[in-house]
Amino acid sequence: MVVSLYSYIKNILTYLIVVLSGIVREGDNIEIVVDGKSYVGRVMLTEGSHMVLRTNRSASVFIPHKKVFNAIIVKSRGLYYNLW
Repeated sequence: MVVSLYSYIKNILTYLIVVLSGIVREGDNIEIVVDGKSYVGRVMLTEGSHMVLRTNRSASVFIPHKKVFNAIIVKSRGLYYNLW
């Protein structure tokens, strides 16, 4: 129970840091590397416990905010593209 509560609080705090700092915003085209895996897409939702990244294959990738905070993020000005 304590570990679960700690994880939830940590995720909420990192959500506040991500949103208030403007690291990513709704509609941004980004490439994000999480745990060694790269994802490319458009940020669709940054509320709640996860950020939703919509890929060009119409897949939704749910990434916890604590992972977003520690990830490598590259913003793109144009349309998102496929790096696979």
